[in-house]
Amino acid sequence: MVVNTKEIKGTGPQETGYPEQHQDYLFIDIAPQIGKSGQADIKDASGSTWAWVSGGISNIDETRNDTTDNTAYMDGHGFTDHDVTGSDVSYSISGNRKMGDSFQEYLRSIADSHGTFRNTRMIYVDADKTHTKIAQCTLTNIKLNGAAANAKKALSCTLQRNNAPREIDGVLTMQASAEDPYVFTASVATSADDNPKAVVNEDPATNPTGTDANPLKGTTTGK
Repeated sequence: MVVNTKEIKGTGPQETGYPEQHQDYLFIDIAPQIGKSGQADIKDASGSTWAWVSGGISNIDETRNDTTDNTAYMDGHGFTDHDVTGSDVSYSISGNRKMGDSFQEYLRSIADSHGTFRNTRMIYVDADKTHTKIAQCTLTNIKLNGAAANAKKALSCTLQRNNAPREIDGVLTMQASAEDPYVFTASVATSADDNPKAVVNEDPATNPTGTDANPLKGTTTGK
């Protein structure tokens, strides 16, 4: 494909100031390998079945509920000492039903299933491209229907994180596939430092690859 266009200044991701939510990336493994523990493996982030949670999705809201121990000790002179002893992290996902979207079709395929069929794994990339986490998760409260006769069908679900997340150790590259631009292949390369270490290539036909893709700048978006 010949590329003879370029991104208009100010239409891509912001590198300073206030990032918008769409600059974060949430990926879900739509073909997870579930082990005997009932969870997916998160020690190895590589794979070719990572669906970008984006098509038809208008809102992703993170919720953190901490479990705390609140105890007053003598050396605190009667004042309460607080310790966080646990965390419950979840993401509320909502938008409109988009037929054919890989993530949404995965939701549809497990909507009537229970148990480990609802378990998978997730990758979350922050807008600054410096924080990349992988975690086990469960998809709950799946809603695929509901709207006025002349309105788009609503879609929503809750992504509940399981157990302790892990940080990607190296430079994470998420590369869109030629067959489906909403399904990505994840690969991890060793990194010499802790500088920004993620690049998301949304367009496999036009994005630079290899030495031309610079994960340290975080500007390769393919938009």
